[in-house]
Amino acid sequence: DHGDGQSDHWHWRKGFPYAFSARVPFILRWPDEKSYVSCVFMERHIHPLERGTQISDHIVELRDILHTVVDVANATNLIPANHFTSDDGRSLLCLLTNPLGTSCDYPVNPGAWRLWLDLEHSTVYNKTVHWNALMDTQMKYIFHAFDGTEQLFNISSDPYEIHDLSSDSQYIIELALWRNRMVEQFEMEGRGPSFVRDGKLVIRQESRSAVARALTTGGVSIQPYKRSHF
Repeated sequence: DHGDGQSDHWHWRKGFPYAFSARVPFILRWPDEKSYVSCVFMERHIHPLERGTQISDHIVELRDILHTVVDVANATNLIPANHFTSDDGRSLLCLLTNPLGTSCDYPVNPGAWRLWLDLEHSTVYNKTVHWNALMDTQMKYIFHAFDGTEQLFNISSDPYEIHDLSSDSQYIIELALWRNRMVEQFEMEGRGPSFVRDGKLVIRQESRSAVARALTTGGVSIQPYKRSHF
């Protein structure tokens, strides 16, 4: 599990978009037995990597565990057709077969590896802990929904996210790129005007519980949205 902060970014608990809270190391280990290696890897023309190898060019997440297990067990035929969408998890055997991530023949969810990942946290602890984020292995963009402030970190050169680049003139284009990606994702998911209005991200000071209460009284109209991960 991700841990609590030890005064990282002046925080002591999880629930924040920074690495101490949102990042979980992903370790894949397989047995040494030759029969296992032959069954899982050689028959699929996959060359197992040396122990200790790090794949740092692609972002993986929790949902990939299920798909990796299904693929390793050669049980993809047990998954009903269209049970998962293209936005769902993928098998890590794809990256062992094609470290570039440009293609994947995993039948449950074929295609190129995700380009970035979205993160989200609704109001908890206090009303300001309310944010959305997008990240890949190089950059992380954070939109703080309570007050509309943004943060941008180059996590490849600044893994502890110390230097916020959102106000750096050299990163104006990069900031706009990630902001627009978030706008496009919210629009594609159909989140409605409480998230995006006129092509711009919207400040959201209402917690989900407050919105739910308003919905029960007919005070707010919000379209349901579908989660999407790239």
